Amino acid sequence: MKVLEDAAVEAYRQGKLTAMQVRVLLGHESRRETQEVLASHDAIRSLGADEVLVDAEVAWAARKVS
Repeated sequence: MKVLEDAAVEAYRQGKLTAMQVRVLLGHESRRETQEVLASHDAIRSLGADEVLVDAEVAWAARKVS
């Protein structure tokens, strides 16, 4: 799992993955868990408007499923 985590964090740093995509890839249940992993790798960056919109859409879709 460490290799997958490292690859996901590096892709996030390069802007190839959003925080939500990292969350899904790593199977995290919460945004906080993903943020903690990114912080442990010193990979926290400001979210762009597009990432906020994607996160909102995913959260809305999950709400409809529940």
